[in-house]
Amino acid sequence: MTKFVRMIIEKIERTDVVTNKGPSEIMRPGETPEFILEDEELRKLYIILMQASRNLERAVIDARRLILDCEEKGQDPRKDTVVAKAEQKAVKLAPIYTTIRNLFWNSFAHEYPLYEDKACGIREGWQVVSCPKDNVAHDLGSMILGISKDFAEKFFRENPGLIGGKKTTLH
Repeated sequence: MTKFVRMIIEKIERTDVVTNKGPSEIMRPGETPEFILEDEELRKLYIILMQASRNLERAVIDARRLILDCEEKGQDPRKDTVVAKAEQKAVKLAPIYTTIRNLFWNSFAHEYPLYEDKACGIREGWQVVSCPKDNVAHDLGSMILGISKDFAEKFFRENPGLIGGKKTTLH
């Protein structure tokens, strides 16, 4: 077993769904409540997905802030080592997020095959919702707005799995 897989399994085993209330996001207009997610393993995996999403978002925001600081000072962010380290951190966190996201949604589809072709999300109180596919909001877009073109190209070149894919889903 690889260190990466072992890390994910250990995180699942250490996650306590009793003390973690789960997602706090409320249902969005146009979403349809389907059922309450009771599966403890999927809940644990979703909690880990939320953590990975927050970690990636923070890393991207930090890199974006450093890039903007450089530009405001009239410096080239491409030559700044602090910016390079921040960008590299975000680039390294992206595959972790992508892997956990895919693991969760593929596991969800396996457990609930009726929802395999629906755009779904998990909301407050572990409410599983479906929504029209043309209404799907992409959280990644809001995460990366404002980053430099160079950083965006590097980020997506090294993490092609973040965009596209077979199934559109929400978180």
